[in-house]
Amino acid sequence: MNMLDLTTLSIVAHANLASLAVFARTSNGGTIVLVIVSVLVIAGIAIGAYYGNRYMNWYRRESPHSLFMELCKLHSLDPRQKGLLRQVEAAVNPPHPGLLFTEQRWLDGAVVKSTFRPVLEDLKLLRQQLFMHSEHQEKQMDEESEGD
Repeated sequence: MNMLDLTTLSIVAHANLASLAVFARTSNGGTIVLVIVSVLVIAGIAIGAYYGNRYMNWYRRESPHSLFMELCKLHSLDPRQKGLLRQVEAAVNPPHPGLLFTEQRWLDGAVVKSTFRPVLEDLKLLRQQLFMHSEHQEKQMDEESEGD
């Protein structure tokens, strides 16, 4: 909506309210009009609050940021590790932040190694913490398939 639309809308709304106020002052039904307008305003606020709350709850559950925070919590990452992972995300720009937790290649790339040279040891420890369990499972699966 542009500025002209907002101005026109406010003028029309003001004119309607002004005519409603004149009607309320000149007729005996002024109290009824005020009650109806009050009910409509309160209903509008309640409906807006309900749908706004629904949207915010959905966004908190479904947003990439929410998933990232849940995965950090699941992997018991401290604030420093979260910050490092956020920096890696900004450097490599994966399609979705959750990929940093599922695909090792995002933490192994040349961009990461050159950009994060001063904290490369911290990055290696973070990578190990994130993927140690999956590497262990892969080794077990390889051993089981060799045994067959």
